[in-house]
Amino acid sequence: MRPLTSRDLFSLETVDDPQLSPDGEWVAWVRTRTLADENRYQSTIFLTEIASGESRRLAEGVHPRWSPDGRTVAYLVRPSRRASIPGAEGGSQLELIAAAGGVPRRLTALSGGVAEHAWAPSGDRIAFTTLVDPDRGLESPPTDVDDTDPYHRFNRDVIIARRLKWKMDGQGYLGDLRRQVALVPCGVERTGGEGEELPPVTLLTDGPSDFSGPVWSPRGDVLAAVGNVNPDEDRVRRRYLYLLDASRARVPRELMGLEDIRHDGMTWSPDGAQIALTGHDNPDIGHYGNQRLWLVEVASGVSTCLSGALDRTLGNAASSSTDVGGYGGESGVRWLSGEDALLALVSDRGEVRLTRFSLRGKDPVALTPEGALVASFTIDQKGARAALLVRGPSDPGNIHLLELSDGGSAALIRLTDVNLSALATLDFSPPVAFRVESDGTEIDAWLIAPPERRPGETYPSVLYTGGGPGGMRTDAYMFEFQLLASQGYAVVYGNVRGCQGYGEAFCTAILGDWGGADYRDNLRILEAAHARYAFLDPSRQAIAGGSYGGYLVNWAIGHTKRFRAAISDRSVTNRVASFGSSDIGHLREFEFGGGPPWRTTKDYLRQSPLQYIAAAETPTLVVHSAQDLRCPVEQGEQLYLALKRLGVPAELVRFPNESHGLSRGGRPWHRVFRLERYLDWFSRWL
Repeated sequence: MRPLTSRDLFSLETVDDPQLSPDGEWVAWVRTRTLADENRYQSTIFLTEIASGESRRLAEGVHPRWSPDGRTVAYLVRPSRRASIPGAEGGSQLELIAAAGGVPRRLTALSGGVAEHAWAPSGDRIAFTTLVDPDRGLESPPTDVDDTDPYHRFNRDVIIARRLKWKMDGQGYLGDLRRQVALVPCGVERTGGEGEELPPVTLLTDGPSDFSGPVWSPRGDVLAAVGNVNPDEDRVRRRYLYLLDASRARVPRELMGLEDIRHDGMTWSPDGAQIALTGHDNPDIGHYGNQRLWLVEVASGVSTCLSGALDRTLGNAASSSTDVGGYGGESGVRWLSGEDALLALVSDRGEVRLTRFSLRGKDPVALTPEGALVASFTIDQKGARAALLVRGPSDPGNIHLLELSDGGSAALIRLTDVNLSALATLDFSPPVAFRVESDGTEIDAWLIAPPERRPGETYPSVLYTGGGPGGMRTDAYMFEFQLLASQGYAVVYGNVRGCQGYGEAFCTAILGDWGGADYRDNLRILEAAHARYAFLDPSRQAIAGGSYGGYLVNWAIGHTKRFRAAISDRSVTNRVASFGSSDIGHLREFEFGGGPPWRTTKDYLRQSPLQYIAAAETPTLVVHSAQDLRCPVEQGEQLYLALKRLGVPAELVRFPNESHGLSRGGRPWHRVFRLERYLDWFSRWL
C-alpha cells in the first residue's frame, strides 16, 4: 500500500449503466477509462455472460439498450467519434450493433443529437429525444451562408434567445432549442457506410415545449413522455404525463401532472392499463419533497399515490456521493411482469436499497442487503433477475446480479471487478460512521482518518459541506476524500438537515433558511468528531465544499473564525445575482418569500453570504469554472474580489471550458490540477 497522489485518479475506471438482456442471460454495461495523453475519456460497452462470468468488448459508445429479441444493442456514440457526419457535432448519435458483434450500423446524424432512446416492442423502431429548432424542425442549420460577407462570417457564434430557460448547465447555451420526441425505423438492414442514406426520422412532438423520458406501451402504439405544453412551462417546475400517438404527430394527450418529477423512468403495467412514475405534488417545497410512487390509470388519468405512508424519497438521492461514478444508469421504477408489484430504489439514512412495492397493500420490502448502495438497476422480461450497479466504501462501483424469485432480501452476486486490483495497491481509510445530536435532531456523520497515523501525533481536520440541498451523503468511495486522508488530513462530513433520506420534515427544515439549521448541524458534526477522536488537532480545522456546499463555506467564513483555511468550490454567494444568472435561479422563488428579488429583496439578501463577508478572516481558495451555468462564475469572482478588498488571503482558480460538474466529469488534467490546488492550499494554511 502506498499514499495516493492526484494522478492516481487516472488509474480508476468508471462502471455504469447495467442493462440486463431480455432473457436475463447477459448484462451490457459501460466501462470508461482515462486517456491521460489525450486529456479525454474512452467509454466502451461490454457484455458479460452471467453463466460463465466472462466479459467481452462490444463497441465503443455509451447507453446500451437491448432490442426486444435480445439480438441487437442500440447505443450512442460521442460527437468526437463521428465528427465527419455533417451536422452531427452538436450531440451523440444512434448506432446499432449485433449482440454477437460485427460492424456497427449508423441510424442518425442529427444536429440536435440523440438522447433517451427506447426500442419499440416490435423491434422495428426506436424512439428518442433530440434538440430541435422550432422554426427549422429536424433541418440542419444552413450551410450555404456566404462566408465572404464578414457580417455572416463573424456572427456565426451569436446566440439569440427568446425563452426563459435558454441555457442549461452541462449542455450549454440552448437559445430557443426544444427537446422533442422522435422516431427512427431500424428494421431495414443498412450498413451505415459512407454515402449511404440514413433512415428517415419523424418528429412526434413539436412547438415551444420540451419532452423527456419516452416509454413505449406494451402494444407499441403509444408512448408516454413527460413535459409541459402550457405557455408558462419555463416559469414553473410542474410537469405532466402525456400520451403520444406512435403512428403520427398529434397533440399530446395529458394524463396527470405533478409539481416535481425528478426521475423520468416510468413503467407501463404489462396489460397497458396503468403507468407508474415518481414525483410529488406539493408546490411549496420544490426539489425538497420526497419523490413518491404514483399509479395512473391510462383510460381516465386518475392517479393514486402508493407510497404516501413511506417518509422517504424514491430514486438514488446519493448520485453525487462519489467522484468516480459516471452516469450511473437507470434508477426509475420497474413493473414486475406477472406480479402486482413494482420495483424502485429507496434512499434511506445513507443507503439506497432496491425495494418491492406491492399493489395489494402490503408493506414495502427491501430486496438488497443493508449497507449496499444501489445506484441503478434493470430487470429481465420475466422479472426473475435484476442487474444492479452497486457502490461501497472501497468500491466505486461494479455490476451485481440479484435473483428476484424468492421475493425477500437476497445475496448480491458480483459480476465485474473493475478497479479492485488498482485500489488494492493504494492507501484506503474506511469511513467510520457516528451520530450527532443537533437541536434535538439526530444527524448521521462519517470520519475518514489518515490511514497511517503515528502514536501521539495529531492531524488537521477538513469539514466537507455537501452539495444539494436535497442530496444524500453516504460512505461510498470518494477519491477526493481518500486522497486528502492519504496526505494526512481527516475528512469529516454528514447528512445535515436539508438532505434526503430522513423524511420530508428533515429535508425542508432549511427551506427559506439556508445558513440556519444546515450550518449549525455541520458545526455540531465537526465538534463531535473532535470530541470523539483525540488524534484531531483542535487548532487546525478547515472547511471545504462545492455548489450548495460552497455556499455553506461562504456562509461559515462570514460567521465564524474557527477555521484556519477554507476552499469554496463552484459556489453561490449572492442570491440576488444568482436569480438571473443561474440556469435554474428563476425556479427558486419559493425559497425567497415566493417572489423575485425586486419584490422580496430582504429574503434574498438575508440568505446571501456576501452580506456577511465583512467579518471574514479565513484564508480562502475560490475555485470556479467559466462555463458553470448552475452557479455561474461571477459568483466565485464576487467572493474573491470581496475577500481581496478586505485583505483576507485569497486565491482564485478559474477553469476555462468547464461546467458545474468539473470535479466528477471535467477534463482529466483539469480534475488533477484542481486536486493539486486543494492539497497546496491546505499544506500552506494547516
